[in-house]
Amino acid sequence: MRIVWQKVRPIVSKPLFFSGFTATVLLVLGVWFWLADISYEHPGPALAVGLLGVAVFFIGLALNDLQSDKGPIPLSRDDSVSSHLPRVVGLAHLVDRWQLFNPSEEDRKILDEQVQLILSTAQRHYNTYDEIRLLKYFRGAKLKGGAFLLTISPNITPLVWKFDSLTNINREIRNYQHCVREFLGNTPGEAWEPRQRYGTMGTEDWGVIAYNFVGRGTDPVALKQLQTFSDYYLSHGEPQIAGIIQQIFSVLEPWWLMRRGWPEDCRRGGLRSLYDEYNRLSRYRSVMKQELQAVGRQQQVATLENLDFSTTYLDLDLGKPLRNPFNWLLEVFEAKKLDVWSVQHRQDSIVHGDFHAGNILIEDGDAPKIRLIDFPHVHVGPTVQDIARLEADLKFGLLADESLQRLGLEGLRASETALLPLNPVDSEPPPAILTTEQERKTWCIVQLLRREAQRYNIIGSDARPYYLALLHATLPILYYRDRSPWQKLYAFVSASLLCEQLEARM
Repeated sequence: MRIVWQKVRPIVSKPLFFSGFTATVLLVLGVWFWLADISYEHPGPALAVGLLGVAVFFIGLALNDLQSDKGPIPLSRDDSVSSHLPRVVGLAHLVDRWQLFNPSEEDRKILDEQVQLILSTAQRHYNTYDEIRLLKYFRGAKLKGGAFLLTISPNITPLVWKFDSLTNINREIRNYQHCVREFLGNTPGEAWEPRQRYGTMGTEDWGVIAYNFVGRGTDPVALKQLQTFSDYYLSHGEPQIAGIIQQIFSVLEPWWLMRRGWPEDCRRGGLRSLYDEYNRLSRYRSVMKQELQAVGRQQQVATLENLDFSTTYLDLDLGKPLRNPFNWLLEVFEAKKLDVWSVQHRQDSIVHGDFHAGNILIEDGDAPKIRLIDFPHVHVGPTVQDIARLEADLKFGLLADESLQRLGLEGLRASETALLPLNPVDSEPPPAILTTEQERKTWCIVQLLRREAQRYNIIGSDARPYYLALLHATLPILYYRDRSPWQKLYAFVSASLLCEQLEARM
């Protein structure tokens, strides 16, 4: 059925199809009026209906011509294209990234669609050039997505291409124009959509969005120094990372320090309650529970394998039971039983909305530069959610499984418990159980993030606004395909402790 729809969609989506169909119905109706002598003054209504059908047909012709003049991007893969196809080098990078997600045979369709998107973009937008060379990919959390650095010969500005849904592409271009360009200077450049044939991922149209990379020229060696913050984080020490974190904060201050006067297009109709702002917790509650149950089966943890919504606390032989986060979502969050702080104490600004380490690009060198990408989720909301999203990504995405397994559930609980207090002045030293360089580095960087969050947490030492934002960034880790079972267990332990804190009266 889907194949049939893909074949007929280019036809039925044209204005001429609908106008022709409507005109035919009206003409048939007019003939019937004529033959049946239906009217008070025959043949007036018959002529009126018939002429209306003719008018509808000609309006359809005009609309169809207008659509053609706009240069539409055909959705059909069957359209013949006679333009030159540049040589495309580096498609192996698509395969390498695809394999990171342990793909199933069903996921091969995603890879096929991505290859077709690149080839169609090369043929439709760059048919006067000789070569498109993909230099590297940037890791992300979604198999369907992905960003790539490329050059186009001869001598065109380097580009970053990103796969996304057509909905997000349109939203990102709009957000860039209204919410990003005027305020943030550290982006790869204007976000725009090249000519292409759209692909299909599930039920959505997908395509490519491009950024003109304003960077280090076209030298491939220099360009390959461009990396995500994830890669930079894993390959550098705590002092260098702390410096980059401070740069990131400075880049986002034009957004975060803007208390009012936001462009209307960034507000999306006004401020939402925290229940609406963080409604992903409700929408994916069942999915997250199922994923945790799967981890329980894989790790042979019967309590998690048999998890349900009704159990308030979970006994995992850690001395003290853990709060069941899914019961908390049902009984507290979805029942809208958060304390008055959720209404009275919040600080809002323009936020990125998906501020993980993969959306921060770094030009490494003597003076590293920050470039931000991926803006479809930009909106006005609680400032702390961007900081919380980055913290969750560093903790539950970049700590190695070897560390998590060595610490075990008891050690993870101890380290997360030690992190809970927000301390705006002094950094607490890492607990003795954190022994490796990566573990201690993560502790120090999270402390740095927490101190920054304190600037936008207007209830003094009450950290609940940040805890809720952090819970919103933590629980979805359970359904991320690029996270290991132990990273998901770590996220679960952290979420349990956050739920306990959110229930506490302060």
